[in-house]
Amino acid sequence: MGTMAHEPAPCTIKSPVALQVGDMRTELGRPGVWVIDVMLPHSQVIDLHEIVFKNYYTAFLTLRVQCRSPADGGDESPSKWVTCLRNYCLMPNPHTEEGSQDYFSLSRHQMLCDVDRVAAMRFILRQPSPVWLHFTIEELQLFPWSQKVSIPLLLRGPFLSIITVQSILGLSIGPLTHLFE
Repeated sequence: MGTMAHEPAPCTIKSPVALQVGDMRTELGRPGVWVIDVMLPHSQVIDLHEIVFKNYYTAFLTLRVQCRSPADGGDESPSKWVTCLRNYCLMPNPHTEEGSQDYFSLSRHQMLCDVDRVAAMRFILRQPSPVWLHFTIEELQLFPWSQKVSIPLLLRGPFLSIITVQSILGLSIGPLTHLFE
């Protein structure tokens, strides 16, 4: 069985910006929130299918998107920011290393809002633990929706099973006991 081409969408990932309450010159605390903006090329939008990235000590992720309506014709500026993922847990315990360097795949079905015609994205990273001085996400890729049936990148290869494919695609194939008789 051949593999399907699955190319990430071209995008610009801006440098993280720290958010901190109070005066950063006089406050002794470190920033516990970083914001990373991701922009698509001018006037382009994607129907988002999947986001893949590697965590680096980020405990929680909130994702906001700006979408264009089809009536805009691409000329108008995107609409307001909408939260489509809220406080998604990347590290079960922010004070320990579990999940700190794992790869994650987020599909459109996990989102709280429609992710069609996305023009920009804002990743809000939180790490409440003082143990980790630096946190971010790496190797960020956005994959557009395709009419082809697609299997998330992290589940390809030896980890793929018929049960996994069934649950990802939301298919009801019926009992699989006949396969083992």
